[in-house]
Amino acid sequence: MAIDIQTSASVEEAGDGIHISAPGIQLEKTIRDLDDYLASPENAKDFFYPHLKHFRPQNCLIRFTSDSPIGAGLGGSSSLTIALMTALANFTNHQWDSPQKQVELAHNMEAFLLKTPTGVQDYYPPILGGTLCLHHHFDGLVYERLEHCLATFQEHFILVYTGRPHHSGMNNWTVLKSLIDGDKKIYDLLVALNEVTNELYEQIQAKNWQSLPKIFQKEYAIRCQLSPAFSSPEIEKVNALALENGAEASKICGAGGGGCVFLWAASKHHTRIKEVMKENGFQVLNAKPVAFGLQVKSQ
Repeated sequence: MAIDIQTSASVEEAGDGIHISAPGIQLEKTIRDLDDYLASPENAKDFFYPHLKHFRPQNCLIRFTSDSPIGAGLGGSSSLTIALMTALANFTNHQWDSPQKQVELAHNMEAFLLKTPTGVQDYYPPILGGTLCLHHHFDGLVYERLEHCLATFQEHFILVYTGRPHHSGMNNWTVLKSLIDGDKKIYDLLVALNEVTNELYEQIQAKNWQSLPKIFQKEYAIRCQLSPAFSSPEIEKVNALALENGAEASKICGAGGGGCVFLWAASKHHTRIKEVMKENGFQVLNAKPVAFGLQVKSQ
């Protein structure tokens, strides 16, 4: 699902070298010789390193920014990856045949940086917008737009940042590694998550909105059994406060352990829930689900 916490990137012609500006993280950098920069292993940890390695731009100014809190579990790094690679692709006259091809490149870049495998689910919303279902088949992934549920999600949507960043790559890798090692409990819990996901899809298709809170709570319980790292004292407190003040369910965003929690609540309870969250030191983000995704503007 796409939300209106945005990321942006731009590339324009500039003087000698590559100039990088990211005011949000106090980053200003100039690369005079791209080959020398790419040859240094120390530089491989830079967010923009795989982008420069793949697109090899010259004599340009690259700007990027993100409105998402760091480690929020909102797919902010994935959205920023899509924004930056799109800007660089336009600058270097590169095109993709399909969203799937762009996603393949994006998740390979992030896996390079994280040094762990990554999924693909966070890349489709910033490209396509709206509410999506990703169907994984033996011969590849197919995305489906679920346009009829957007208004309902907007009506029930509250997003709370716990104030505690998380590391999604490491949380997910821990589970994946246990699965590879043959952990039967992890396998059974992942099967249960898959069943919950299919149930959610079926209920959304049937427009049985009243059944969604129970499904979200079921997913929350299974996720917490997968690993203690998926929850945190902050997440548990947000969940408890929300349910006490009118919310019907909460959902951990991303890999949990911190970051954000999505609350499902009737609009009549929103004001009270938001007040309680702020009183307890949590940040209510000004965000809602949106139909639009990637927007490209020419300089």
